[in-house]
Amino acid sequence: MKRFPVTAALAKFRLIVSVLLLIAAGKAVAHGASEAGLTISHAWTRSVPVAGLNGAGYVTISNSGEQAYRLVAVETEVAAQTSLHESVTSETGMMSMKPLPEGVLIPPGATVELAPGAVHIMFMKLVSPTTAGERLPATFVFEPSEVSGQTPIRLDSWFAVQPVSGESHAHH
Repeated sequence: MKRFPVTAALAKFRLIVSVLLLIAAGKAVAHGASEAGLTISHAWTRSVPVAGLNGAGYVTISNSGEQAYRLVAVETEVAAQTSLHESVTSETGMMSMKPLPEGVLIPPGATVELAPGAVHIMFMKLVSPTTAGERLPATFVFEPSEVSGQTPIRLDSWFAVQPVSGESHAHH
């Protein structure tokens, strides 16, 4: 088998490709965060054209660890307050939202999706309008569900703002 010498041009090309791959990997990870087996991914929200209105956030949370956690809070400076809610339908067909003060359980080995019409994050009194294409920074706060006294896990991530038109967020 004949070997070809690595030229300066080929070495430079390999370096450029490596750097571009690292940048692309960093952008992919930027939309999520991971620690202690917990992974945040595909966090998104719809645009809200007027400050002071409420919004909702959706996200996929995976737990590859051996310990159950609860998502107990989502902190962000884009809203006066956040809380976890579940959309419920009454026996008469009326939809309402029920607060989840105990948080959302993320069992070991499970993936939990917070989605429209189900469990979601409420952004109360947005401090400014949000527009499609923006990234809203947020910190997801988890506590172990069965062990007390452990320090909460805080994962920094962001919500991708999608148009109100209902277009899919699948491209994230």
